[in-house]
Amino acid sequence: MNTPDTGLPRRKTARPRQRAWALTLVGLLGAAGILGAAVPAQAQSLNAITGVTLTTENGSTAELDIWQSFGLAATWAVPDTAREGDTFTLAYPTQITGYAASFPLLEGSGREVGTCVVTSENFTCTLGSYVNTHTGVGGTLWLTAMFNTAFSGDVTFIAGGSTPILLSPPGGGVGEGEPGDPGAPYTEPVKWGWPNVDGTSLTWYVAMPGNLIVPGTTYTDTFDPGLTLDPQSLSFFSILDSAWAEGTRTEIPRGTTGDTVNVQVAPGNTSFSVTYNAPNTSGDRTYGFMYTTSFAAGTAAGTVFGNRVSAQDREVVSGQTHTVTSGGTGTGVDTPTPSPSPSESVPAPSPTPPVPSPSATPPAPAVVPAPPASTPPAPGPILPPGTGTPPASVLAGAPVNALPGTGGSLPTGWLLAAAGVIALGLGLTRLRRTPRVA
Repeated sequence: MNTPDTGLPRRKTARPRQRAWALTLVGLLGAAGILGAAVPAQAQSLNAITGVTLTTENGSTAELDIWQSFGLAATWAVPDTAREGDTFTLAYPTQITGYAASFPLLEGSGREVGTCVVTSENFTCTLGSYVNTHTGVGGTLWLTAMFNTAFSGDVTFIAGGSTPILLSPPGGGVGEGEPGDPGAPYTEPVKWGWPNVDGTSLTWYVAMPGNLIVPGTTYTDTFDPGLTLDPQSLSFFSILDSAWAEGTRTEIPRGTTGDTVNVQVAPGNTSFSVTYNAPNTSGDRTYGFMYTTSFAAGTAAGTVFGNRVSAQDREVVSGQTHTVTSGGTGTGVDTPTPSPSPSESVPAPSPTPPVPSPSATPPAPAVVPAPPASTPPAPGPILPPGTGTPPASVLAGAPVNALPGTGGSLPTGWLLAAAGVIALGLGLTRLRRTPRVA
């Protein structure tokens, strides 16, 4: 069948399809523009540690023993480009175990500069909004740690994940030992405690020479308010004088007869009592027990807790220890807020022209002249879809910069998305309407 010749130029489909695909691509790119604009900046890991020092409780420079706690202090400073959420870290050498803690970095006025979390292996500090409005931000922090092995020489910390910092312990190394080791059996009752690396509990140790224990006597252990006993942590034992150097212990079971102990825990785990049923009082051994108490969250760093053992209303021995000490400071120079530029003056609105009062008699309607009898203009060429020039108003478009009725400007991302969606729709429409030519 022959196609009648209409006298019009034959339609070419390549360009309309190319325009449609181009519009589709513009739509996709426009829609992607809003996604790209919505990606927030990620927090950075900073290399901020500028120094590390080790301090002992009494300022001694003598060699430390393993399990002996000490203070660890560090200085820090961050670049002026630092922002809220950025972090800095210090990793401990394998020979050091840190005491868990968390604390704020505080300015002198009490304003929070950041927060720090300490684990057994490192500490990490996170900067707060303070750095967004200050320059030259830096400070100090301090915490508690202990050596977990004996050695000689230096240890190496790692700051910011890659920078080594060498530190020499007092005396050039760490010696053997264990908490409270007297070097010889006790000759009188003793009691002491120490903070644990979990940062939430204390361990207590009580020792009494066997020849001072009265069989059948009940010994009551009481600790300060704020501490709670872990009953599962209670252990009872004896150490022969001949095995003192090795620290070999013999566990004492619970019971009511023989060399056993009878234990009673008070309601609320606030104290407990122990009765030695038939202890060996020959004087060749020491009896002891150990246990753990926890303290409430939010307990101030360095809080001192006491502990007492009494028998028949008479104090046998007492001791005290404290929670670990930790904290930090921060300071910076306030960045002045720029003064806003003066706004342009808005011209006063022109007065509204007066509205004429309606006349009593409505005016006669104007006569609309009939159009002149003339030959209508010849119609222009019929353009196929997708050709020709659209009206100037379509090319120019109307500016869209506010939501209807709101007066507020739209974000650029939303404008890109809207333009992309419109272009995408036009492209798909043109694809559907363009007939395939064999």
